[in-house]
Amino acid sequence: MNRPARPRDRKEYEVGQVRWTYIVETSSDPGLINNGGDQAIRTSEGLMLGKWRPTVVVRVDKQYCVVAELGRRRRQYLDGLSLSDLLGRCGVALDLNYSHDYDTLSEDHLLFRSVAKPLEIGGYEDDDFQLSGWSVVQPGRLHTLGFDDHSLPCGWLKAESTEQLLAMQAQMSRLRAIVESRYDRKFLRAPLPSRLTPEQRTALSHIKDEYRRLLSPPAQATSTSSGQTSNQQDDLEEFEALVEGNRRAIEAANAPPLVASEPVESIFSIPDNGRGVSPSSIIQKAKSVSHANWKSAAAAVCQKEDMLYQAKEEYETVEADRWSTTGERRNLKRKRDDVEMELEIAQVREMSYKKLHRDVRSFQASQYRGQDKEIKLCNTLTSAFSRAQLETRRAKNRLDQRRRTPLP
Repeated sequence: MNRPARPRDRKEYEVGQVRWTYIVETSSDPGLINNGGDQAIRTSEGLMLGKWRPTVVVRVDKQYCVVAELGRRRRQYLDGLSLSDLLGRCGVALDLNYSHDYDTLSEDHLLFRSVAKPLEIGGYEDDDFQLSGWSVVQPGRLHTLGFDDHSLPCGWLKAESTEQLLAMQAQMSRLRAIVESRYDRKFLRAPLPSRLTPEQRTALSHIKDEYRRLLSPPAQATSTSSGQTSNQQDDLEEFEALVEGNRRAIEAANAPPLVASEPVESIFSIPDNGRGVSPSSIIQKAKSVSHANWKSAAAAVCQKEDMLYQAKEEYETVEADRWSTTGERRNLKRKRDDVEMELEIAQVREMSYKKLHRDVRSFQASQYRGQDKEIKLCNTLTSAFSRAQLETRRAKNRLDQRRRTPLP
């Protein structure tokens, strides 16, 4: 007689672990048939697809874990995708004897188009049950599993690769924002041909450089000229905090909670209202400050998105638990709603400073040459910065008003 499945021990699941997992998800293909182990499941809600897939554990909570699905093996995973598609994917070397130098891969290599260095397998549970070849993981394509779901341990990633996967999750939104601010949307979304054009090769190289800058800056800040800002030092400190958080996640097999913090906001200010200062210097200062604020706002959006994901997971878990109290459900619902509003504020701030930065870049110094015209330029830019700050302040006021509203 069949017996009901019992939850496995939570200690069996670790961050960075590779597991064979039975995944059931929706499918829009009415002609779906059993193929290669996949199984069509017809339900009252529509057609579902059941499949065994290798996955990587990225988070372990008290009542469930979160895994990222690996792609099918022995396929041209990255062919035909656009530059935008490549931002959310990372190659995986399934063989233990991987020895290729990623920086010297030819354009014909399977993983040449991978934005990040491939993740590497550290070992397998059973020598007779190993994966082979190449695969791709999408850190943004996640599945939530209960400890009683069908899932079997297979192996584990190297510690360095686990850190890279977690860091990539945290920086995906920021990388996408940086790339989309530089390239046209149509160019980013166009499927890449089998042979890249010079423009596409240059863009792919730029994306890889941006990815490395976000995840692997130098250990020590290099000396900079007096005309540069402190953005590099800020990036270094932010990265060190991220790596430390990921290291704790690996050691504790549980991702650390994100801490909400107000984004750093630089102030645009010119002494004596710009009197006697060249218009080109004023515009350059405005560009630098607006870019720094936009960059800070984009980082805050990434943080709030991760916080909202965790808040939703917590609320859905306690809502599904019939033994949870009304107070617990109400508190977690308020927490989720607050984070949603905070994310909206962060998005308003990001869009405001993004628009401001683009507007500032359109200013021409030649239009403000003459008597007292530098004062007019300074006043115009100050008003533009004030409008961007005012939009964020209005969004914050809406949040405060909502928090003061009593729960039903």
